[in-house]
Amino acid sequence: MEPVPVLSIAGFDPAAGAGILADLRVFGALGLYGMAVVTAVTAQNTEDVTAVYPTEGDAIATQAETLITDIPPVATKTGMLASKEAVESVAAFAARDRLGRLVVDPVLASSSGAVLAEEGVLGAIRETLLGCCELVTPNLDEAGLLSGMEIVDRESAAAAAQVMRKLGAANVCITGGHWHEAPVDLLVTAEESIFLEGKRIGGERTYHGTGCFFSAAIAAYMALGESTGVAVRKAKKYTEAALRSSIRPGKGMAIPWLGSGLNHETSETNL
Repeated sequence: MEPVPVLSIAGFDPAAGAGILADLRVFGALGLYGMAVVTAVTAQNTEDVTAVYPTEGDAIATQAETLITDIPPVATKTGMLASKEAVESVAAFAARDRLGRLVVDPVLASSSGAVLAEEGVLGAIRETLLGCCELVTPNLDEAGLLSGMEIVDRESAAAAAQVMRKLGAANVCITGGHWHEAPVDLLVTAEESIFLEGKRIGGERTYHGTGCFFSAAIAAYMALGESTGVAVRKAKKYTEAALRSSIRPGKGMAIPWLGSGLNHETSETNL
């Protein structure tokens, strides 16, 4: 049986901690056929991002058109969309239902704090992309920007999620890894609104690429036929396992890692 095709539309991180290289690593580990469209080339390592070179909107569209005409993805996740034109280009494909089940990870800044999106990206995501996605997965800061709200507690997080649903997102998962206490993710769908409790892994250790890993795993489980809620729960467990086996290849942040034996079968047994 041929592996299921799943697509990452995101930036290129030479250190492979985030972006398309991280996404492809997750897709492959879960037994899927991973594909990628490059939206930007960055100069970065585990400590910092020193430059961002956005891909032109036409180049993104040509990559996507050429690829999906031949291999239509069952599911797609977006990551770094560095320009308004990039967002609009991706939204045009999504609006024509050519990307399969769509997960939008609205990457606006790196884990080191570097800005990864030009002016106009936030508005374009709100106006053109949220209405095309099955799930949006902002962190607390991104959720605040997308909703126009200050998120200070669970109640304000829940209100922000409803704003994003009103903007068109079918489902919302606000990732809570940046809470001061234990990390808690908020999942809001038409059927449920639930806080998914987690455990702080690695104490004060700082990780790079966790959001990419999580959203890629969600898209992978969706491609395998899981519902949004089940895909989010499985991806959360899978990400926690990867954090427990994280590595530090450079001088900076740790990278979630698919350690020995961490694959689709073993992650299923831990659910």
